[in-house]
Amino acid sequence: MSLGFANSSFDLIYSEAVLEHITDMDRFFQESYRVLRRGGVFHADFGPLWHTCGGPHVGALEFDHLLMPWNEYLNKAKEVGNGWECWLERGLFNRLRLEEYLESFGKYFETKFLFVIGSPEAKRFKRSHPAKWRQLRERYSESDLMVRLVSLTGIRR
Repeated sequence: MSLGFANSSFDLIYSEAVLEHITDMDRFFQESYRVLRRGGVFHADFGPLWHTCGGPHVGALEFDHLLMPWNEYLNKAKEVGNGWECWLERGLFNRLRLEEYLESFGKYFETKFLFVIGSPEAKRFKRSHPAKWRQLRERYSESDLMVRLVSLTGIRR
């Protein structure tokens, strides 16, 4: 992936609701680093993260994407029909955990601000479906299940 701009072309890169769809995060950050000038700012707001309630942008299906076989989930997403099913079929969700985003980001940028927003839907689900929550916790960390959105700002080194 090449952005087609000269090295150090920009003072600011701003991304909104995109990072959860980037399938090669290291390459994306590497290219962003290349086109950002030294001392330039990279800012991204992204989410929902894959492992949270409604992570694949189908909120009505809560945590079904983590609890059921993929084909079954995809069929349910098609029934809901909110438009994201074509993104799901094409694999346009990277399924990264917050720690993986931060690790990749940290290779290229110095983190200045990190805001993590929890999921009220996940909190409700945890209270309403304790057996399913235990099943999720057997495979995923509670923090992964509870992170809804992230706002991240860094400086190019």
